[in-house]
Amino acid sequence: MKRYLIILFIIVLILYSCSRDRPKRLSKIKGNLNLQIDSIIIKSKGKVFKAEGDVLLYNSIDNILLWKIKTDTLIDYQDKKKSVFTPLELFYFDSTGNKLLDIKSQKGILLKDRYIIIAIKDVKLNLVAENKHLKVKTDSLVSFYKKYITKAYPLYAEVYDKNMDTLYLIVKAKFALLKQDSMKIYLKGNVFVKNMLDSSFLKTENLIYSYVEDKIVSSSKVFFRTKEGNFIEGEGFVSDRNLHKWKILRNIKGKFINVDLE
Repeated sequence: MKRYLIILFIIVLILYSCSRDRPKRLSKIKGNLNLQIDSIIIKSKGKVFKAEGDVLLYNSIDNILLWKIKTDTLIDYQDKKKSVFTPLELFYFDSTGNKLLDIKSQKGILLKDRYIIIAIKDVKLNLVAENKHLKVKTDSLVSFYKKYITKAYPLYAEVYDKNMDTLYLIVKAKFALLKQDSMKIYLKGNVFVKNMLDSSFLKTENLIYSYVEDKIVSSSKVFFRTKEGNFIEGEGFVSDRNLHKWKILRNIKGKFINVDLE
């Protein structure tokens, strides 16, 4: 009898160790939020849920994927309707299922009742569309995923060709708002745009950049250096992305160094 008890005890130990080592898979559906976990550690205490491993959270409507989050550690505070991700990898998709943009940061927060995703610490955003590649760095980023709006504070952006072979523009601003449906970026505060191929640049306080149309528009005062090296001030500005085909609308004055009189 004692021998059988020892054998039974050994079997229980083996089963317990296997259950700990085997990745656990869990699926929860709350509204349109779906949680899928391949994890070696899952803990739950009261209304706090924690998972470590390969964690995937995604949002879909009518089987159309809108966005998904990948992380190593998820802490879900059910009473606060908040989830914390360390790190955060957020991917947005268009209506056809193609990836529209991705956001990566050291930490992310999902506020479920307000439909907001916050990315903080070493935030990087990548957007590829219309044969262009936009790379953004910022300190903090707030994404209102039901409104398709993303805000960044501050903004440093680089615009490349799709294959990342050529850097066209550098863009800086204190604040940026990206409307993902219209693919327009609204910039405010110490806005600086520089063409890296010919050193022309623009300084202003407010600017709208249409990513699809490759068009820059400002209604504020501007200080502009042309590719020829002329310096012009005025109010209101319209240009292509490269700052080549441009127009200053009013109150124009400047210093012209290189002028072709023919």
